[in-house]
Amino acid sequence: MAHEQPGGPDDRRPARLRRAAGVGAEEGRGRATMLIQLTMRRTGAVPVPGSPIDGIRIMALLPSRWHKDLTQATGDIVIRVRTDAGTTSADVRAEVAEILTNPEVGHWELVTCRPLHTRNDEQDSAKEEK
Repeated sequence: MAHEQPGGPDDRRPARLRRAAGVGAEEGRGRATMLIQLTMRRTGAVPVPGSPIDGIRIMALLPSRWHKDLTQATGDIVIRVRTDAGTTSADVRAEVAEILTNPEVGHWELVTCRPLHTRNDEQDSAKEEK
C-alpha cells in the first residue's frame, strides 16, 4: 500500500492545515496576507482568571474577513489574526484601537501589535532574492 505524499491529490486535510504545512502555497500566491499577534492588557482592573469572555468579545468585534485565533485568555489576551491582502500592522493597530473604545471592552488596552513571520514569508523572501 503506497502512502500519499502530503499535498498530493488525496490530501484531505483542510486548506488551513495544508497552508500551515507549506502545501498549496500556490493557492495564496498574489494574496499577501499578514499574520499579526495582538496582546491586550486590562487597564486598572484585576484580571478575571480563567475567563475567555472578553477575548471572545474582542474577537467578535474584529473584522469578519480576518481569520482569528484566541491563543491566551487568562491575564493578558493574545489573539493572532491573519489579515486580508494589503492590510498593514498599522491598519490593524488602528482597527483594534477603535474596537477598544467600545464600552464592552473599553477596560482593555492594546499592548503589542506585531507581525509574525511564517514559513511561507521566508520562502517568498528567498524566491525574491533569487
